[in-house]
Amino acid sequence: MFNLLPAAPPLSVQDVHLWSFDLDNTAPQDQAMLSQDERERAARFANASCRKRFETGRARQRQILARYLGCQPEDVPLRFSRMDKPWLDAGPQTIGFNLSRCQERGVLAVGIGDVGVDIERQRSSPDLLDIAQQRFSQSERGELSSMTAEVGERAFFSLWSQKEALVKLTGDGLRADLSSFSVRADPRANGGLINGRGIYSPKYSQVQSWCESGGWFVAVARQQKKQPWCVHRFNL
Repeated sequence: MFNLLPAAPPLSVQDVHLWSFDLDNTAPQDQAMLSQDERERAARFANASCRKRFETGRARQRQILARYLGCQPEDVPLRFSRMDKPWLDAGPQTIGFNLSRCQERGVLAVGIGDVGVDIERQRSSPDLLDIAQQRFSQSERGELSSMTAEVGERAFFSLWSQKEALVKLTGDGLRADLSSFSVRADPRANGGLINGRGIYSPKYSQVQSWCESGGWFVAVARQQKKQPWCVHRFNL
């Protein structure tokens, strides 16, 4: 049993809480918080650093969710759908969550109903244009082609993080056709879903994105609730 952290801030339907943490800031009790399934998943990583960051991310996820549920981290009732999307088996509770990891950073989105989150770090690569041609919509590719190389690189990671957050919202993951919907490409904008079909239509989903110092791009998606919404950021 671990000492309970303070209760989480109040969560309303207009809110998504985004928690940030350092995956290299480990604690001796981290592994003890994890379920047997989580330990088995961690053991599949051949690289020790990746394995440790996975364990830390899952431990922080349990610590944060425990603050909303008022229970011990090891008692957070996590389950996985057929598409491997985690959910809370908490009876009438409607809390949704989603975890993303990139290098040493982890982020956890928590909201009322399903949410998705992605974090990416800007990096130069000769493959970015090829990836865009294969995975982005026609309108997104057109916008990228009109930008300078520097702005286009930033726009790529803004687009990618938004798309990843949306497919994590739905649970589609790698099965999703990223070219079937379009988001705002301008990295100076606050993101946004422009058009798409089905669950990827602006009628059903919403997304916000931003860039943080150090070249970090973050995007948060949630189910459309036809009202203004705000992402509140916290550090653990």
